[in-house]
Amino acid sequence: IKANDLFTVIGKSSQQVVFKKPDEKTVFFELKVNSKIGIGKVDIIASSGSKKSTYNIELDVKNPNPESTDVISEIVEAGNTLDINYSPIGLIGTNKVIVEVSSIPPLNLEKRLKYLIKYPHGCVEQTTSGAFPQLYLENISELTDKQKQDIERNVKHAIEKLLSFQLSNGGLGYWPGSSNVSEWGTNYAGHFLVEAKKKGYVVSNSFINKWKKYQKGKASNWTNDGPSSQFIQAYRLYTLSLEGSPDISSMNRLKSAKNLSQNAKWRLAAAYALAGKTKTAEKLITGLSKIPVSNYIGSYSTYGSQTRDKAMILETLDLLNKKSESYDVLKSVSSDLADNGWMSTQTIAYSLISISKFVNNNVTVDDFKFSYSDNNGKLISKSSKKPIVQIKIPVKNITERSLKIKNTSGGILFARVILTGIPEIGTETDASNKLNLSVIYQTLDGKYLNIENIEQGTDFKAVVTVRNPTSKTYRDLALSQVFPSGWEIINSRLFDTNSSVKVDKPDYEDIRDDRVYSYFDLYGLRSKTFSVHLNASYKGKYYMPAVNCEAMYDGTINARKKGMWVEVIGN
Repeated sequence: IKANDLFTVIGKSSQQVVFKKPDEKTVFFELKVNSKIGIGKVDIIASSGSKKSTYNIELDVKNPNPESTDVISEIVEAGNTLDINYSPIGLIGTNKVIVEVSSIPPLNLEKRLKYLIKYPHGCVEQTTSGAFPQLYLENISELTDKQKQDIERNVKHAIEKLLSFQLSNGGLGYWPGSSNVSEWGTNYAGHFLVEAKKKGYVVSNSFINKWKKYQKGKASNWTNDGPSSQFIQAYRLYTLSLEGSPDISSMNRLKSAKNLSQNAKWRLAAAYALAGKTKTAEKLITGLSKIPVSNYIGSYSTYGSQTRDKAMILETLDLLNKKSESYDVLKSVSSDLADNGWMSTQTIAYSLISISKFVNNNVTVDDFKFSYSDNNGKLISKSSKKPIVQIKIPVKNITERSLKIKNTSGGILFARVILTGIPEIGTETDASNKLNLSVIYQTLDGKYLNIENIEQGTDFKAVVTVRNPTSKTYRDLALSQVFPSGWEIINSRLFDTNSSVKVDKPDYEDIRDDRVYSYFDLYGLRSKTFSVHLNASYKGKYYMPAVNCEAMYDGTINARKKGMWVEVIGN
């Protein structure tokens, strides 16, 4: 047996088998996976006398840990040279280095966009957020042919998926198969699909017509139920104006509503601007603060944040051609993106959308030049008429490296080195932030099971309990369970797997080959328990990743149980 550098053969690499008559015999070779990922290649070579036969096996070696990202940010004055020392992070084969140089305040584009695209949960908001900013990337960065093809594929996939969210009344549910309409999701997804259609993508006319009929009906029959309701109505009216079917009477009715919130005024002003009613729009925002209220509420109905709301304000100011005021808000949104703190999918997406539109309408780059070298190599000159340039640096090892950037432009440049990689398994820790999480494993009759060593063929359950220790209601929690490759998930929707444990039903459940995602709300001082039926199918030693639960729109609410090694043993 021969293997590439992803494996180490444990024990003998060759064995002799003797046959006295035609027969079958089995021999075993043991391989250890090294600290690398990729396609492992193993050659099985059998020879007898002058005859020889070779069989090639390919094994996909993966690391179940999530990707980590580090960012180094610097400013390069005109004519100056910047030296940055850095070390790639993560296992060899997973580490990437991207150099991002921009003539506008940094957006943390590589990190933020990658988070959107790789985010595993696929509700109507997150499906939209993953694709929406990609419509405008060409406004801010030069794209390779491959990047253009990837963007086109991603956008088309999102369009196709979103069609499955539409209900018979024309609104969209939060999950596929939902029976209730997500009002903000209907606005947001419709907004994306209208913009995508304008960009030349094929969007079903039947879908748009049903969506527009729903939007018009809800707009006409709207009742004022407070700030969130006003904001949703304003966004609804914005989407109708964008589509070319403004509902002026509903817009006027909302404008005259009692105690109209600041967020609703900004969004309604954008609707008026799109409808050609510029003076009405300007009058509506006169004297309004460009800083959203600090005690932001409504995130559960509009998935918002202060930064997202600033991005919407930026869009309105840009529509009204208020360049100076727009640029001030852009710097604020850019600063939020550049910070390495947590952001929701909605916040990232709308921030990138509004900035991309502003740049396309207002920023002309005439003198954006710099040169760079990696590891003291030859200086390479770069220039661009787009405000952001990204350079992929080849990575062959994880030793310390150096980067040199020389600013040959006439103004300040912003430089960022984005380091990504998947860390070694076993480095995660337990965590509990405003949320408690417990995980136990049981036999099917409810007895405790030690999963460090399980006999092959054993059926058992992973039982997870999530508790909310606060008096607040948590919305849109996501429980992520990724299981070892030696275990198989028994899909309870296909088989009768009655459990002795009283379990709760999630609002939506996504069962894949090696993982289960469960989504639910959790009232204060309450708990919910979820059970997954498993089978120890394949002998070997495997790593089980951490179990994680988080609020999808509040990064401060999360809990985690660290991973561990498990073994499936023979009977």
